[in-house]
Amino acid sequence: MNTNKKVVFIVVLGVGACLLSSLLGHYFTQKTRDNQHLLFGIRQLTEKVENIRLLRRDFIQSGDPDAWKKITNHIDFFQRSLADAPPRDGQWKQYLKTLTEKIAEYDHLLSRIHDPALGLNKEKNRVQRIGLSFSTEIQDRIITPYRKEEGLKIYEGRSIDPIKTRIKETAYDLMALHIQQQLILTELFLDWDLSGYRKKKEVIAGAMEKHKAQLHYLNVLMGNEPDIDRVIGSLEKKLSELVQYEQRIVQHFSKLDFINKDLVVVGGELLNHCEAFSTVISSEISRANTLNRNLSWALLIAILCTLSVLGAILGHDIIRYVEEIKKAQGNLLESEERLKDLIGNVPGVVYQFIAEPNDLQSGIFTSIVREKIIEIFGLDAELGDFFNRFSACLPEKDRTRFRTSVKDVAETLLPWNYEGQFIRPSGETIWFEGRSLQRKIGDRIAFYGFLADITLRKENEEELHRLRSYLSNIIDSMPSLLVAVDRDGNVTQWNHRAAQATGLSPEKARFQPLTEVFPRLGDEMERIKTAIRERRVISSPKVPRKKKQETRFEDVTIFPLVANGVEGAVIRVDDVTEQVRLEEMMIQGEKMLSVGGLAAGMAHEINNPLAGMMQTAEVMGIRLGQDFDVPANRKAAEAAGTTMAAIETYMAARGIPRMLDAITASGRRVAAIVDNMLSFARKGDATISSHFLEDLLDKTTELAATDYDLKKQYDFKQIEIRREYAQNAHGVSCEGAKIQQVILNILRNGAQAMQAAGTESPRFIYRTRHEADRHMATMEIEDNGPGMDEATRKRIFEPFFTTKPIGVGTGLGLSVSYFIITENHRGEMSVESSPGTGTKFIIRLPLEGPAVEKIHS
Repeated sequence: MNTNKKVVFIVVLGVGACLLSSLLGHYFTQKTRDNQHLLFGIRQLTEKVENIRLLRRDFIQSGDPDAWKKITNHIDFFQRSLADAPPRDGQWKQYLKTLTEKIAEYDHLLSRIHDPALGLNKEKNRVQRIGLSFSTEIQDRIITPYRKEEGLKIYEGRSIDPIKTRIKETAYDLMALHIQQQLILTELFLDWDLSGYRKKKEVIAGAMEKHKAQLHYLNVLMGNEPDIDRVIGSLEKKLSELVQYEQRIVQHFSKLDFINKDLVVVGGELLNHCEAFSTVISSEISRANTLNRNLSWALLIAILCTLSVLGAILGHDIIRYVEEIKKAQGNLLESEERLKDLIGNVPGVVYQFIAEPNDLQSGIFTSIVREKIIEIFGLDAELGDFFNRFSACLPEKDRTRFRTSVKDVAETLLPWNYEGQFIRPSGETIWFEGRSLQRKIGDRIAFYGFLADITLRKENEEELHRLRSYLSNIIDSMPSLLVAVDRDGNVTQWNHRAAQATGLSPEKARFQPLTEVFPRLGDEMERIKTAIRERRVISSPKVPRKKKQETRFEDVTIFPLVANGVEGAVIRVDDVTEQVRLEEMMIQGEKMLSVGGLAAGMAHEINNPLAGMMQTAEVMGIRLGQDFDVPANRKAAEAAGTTMAAIETYMAARGIPRMLDAITASGRRVAAIVDNMLSFARKGDATISSHFLEDLLDKTTELAATDYDLKKQYDFKQIEIRREYAQNAHGVSCEGAKIQQVILNILRNGAQAMQAAGTESPRFIYRTRHEADRHMATMEIEDNGPGMDEATRKRIFEPFFTTKPIGVGTGLGLSVSYFIITENHRGEMSVESSPGTGTKFIIRLPLEGPAVEKIHS
């Protein structure tokens, strides 16, 4: 074979080998492209499943239809990705079938959360609406009016009604408990902890019922006014509605929790199948590339063998050149494939932008994966003028900032970092993040960077910030003192009440040892460590604390806390002084009812033998006295051999008539005492009749003289009583027993004060007068005891206020007396006193009309 034929043969062989290599390369390239497209779709499934999880949580918490639309769009993407997959046989077909079944199962579970989530948010909105109405009604109908009334009374120099003050404070506690209920409901949505919600709800529900009972009791003491009755009825109705709606929320939440657990399981299985399928596809791509390279090398070797035979004609240089070209092409293709695989899995746009430093608009923008820039921003980089088209989609307020930031890094070559909003051609606004590094190429600048959609992250950050602010406001508005510590006892949370109690702001207290910033709670460190170690709640109810000569009571509750692997505890301190004192008042009221009933029973029992004794003494006087000409007496005396005159002479000599008179007088005195006891102890009838204040003062004085509590210290009879009664006495329409109770309380307190101070010649002065201009009767009781200072005088009618040692007095007598005069009888009660000048109580009662109407109502 001559040289020309050999050359022709070599050319024909080369053309055939190149054509075959091209066909094989096209086949494997197309197969690899299809596999990469499917791999991209499968890997997108993994990312979309995570997005669905976040969107699902958002939809459950807000019921946002946009979130649900995004979920359905993701599911549609799943189905399109698998529908567009190239046909396969065998194992791939089974993988596709399994994924299709799992996606269908996942889609079915997702569809089941739609209605319960909407129902959950519907009930949540109802709870928020009724809860706002509940708090507003308490504020507008009880707290604000009573606070204004207190301010007016202080301005006018009148005494503040202690019962209304307690109603206001109890209503405020109800509102605080309602806020706590809203807080634990919010925690339920955030923490997804249904059992914890039920435990906290049980504690708050018990406290709510107790405060409702206290409000009813105080309303009864105040006289069941129609306005406050209607308010309490309205509040109870709203509380009942809140309970119903919260129960429905828990029902929806339980159903969603059950479905969510199934979604977690199915989602995990779906991700596992995606991972396994991705591994298979990657292996197939690797095998195809390997086979392509092997076949290319086989053809090349065949050509080289032929060329080696005919190498003398074409020479060694051509062979070496061909080898280098083939090797470079293989390396280039392999590098391109690896780069595309890597960038295709990046959740953003990797780009290159080359432009003149002073002419950015004419720069050339290129992206390795074109689909990414279209998917995220809706712009095609290959259409040109990309910089101007991109900046035109920015909000007008951000365009100058964006252009300036790019221009600055083009001049300084510093790293570019930018966050802002972008308006897609569809009208949807997203958040994006841009980063790049710059370097010079000749007089030109090359930007190598990354653009990513960070909308979901921004939304999550905004929601997290909103929730944190909301929770912080709720915690600061709570009446409880809340302090959180880590396991070492350092402060991590410090609410407004804690700042008020210590005078330290949260910034100064945070991260400081609890024992230093709040020494009073430092004694709780052992219990705090126990609560953290044993993971249980520790409560210390009604802990006494001394504050300015006053004993206060607190409930201290320690809650163990475990969050993100960090252990600690929350200490809640509630001032329950008023609750303790109210309980004492209720116990004292029950005790007084029992004592009153016992006194009435004893009085009735005494009356029977007393009547027999007095009647017997009277009969003895008749039968033994000569002044009574009774035939039966004469007949009996004659039968005994004597006369009535002799009997009378004997009795006079022995003082028997005087003894009988003493028995009769003593019996009448006992009868008067019993009558006073019955009048004082009689309850329930609210009998209104006309009484003279002078008679009530005298009867109560006799009752005080027999009072055991007074006599066990000294005899009340030793106190001088001066009476300065009005000459023109007027009857007062009132409940006599109640007015006696008031007078007895004043006498008892005055006698005890004079005895404790060692007053010489103790004395009470009674005065009565008629104020014609006001149509009222006035009664004054004045003693010559030690008196009291101005601070004590102002608080004398407050419930539970007492100057007596602990265990001696309850501090209820004068507050109840004030209530009887001002509320039951529409009267006035005041006190005048100063140290060393004694004390004078002044009581004014309407002569008729308002008092009678009030008591009957």
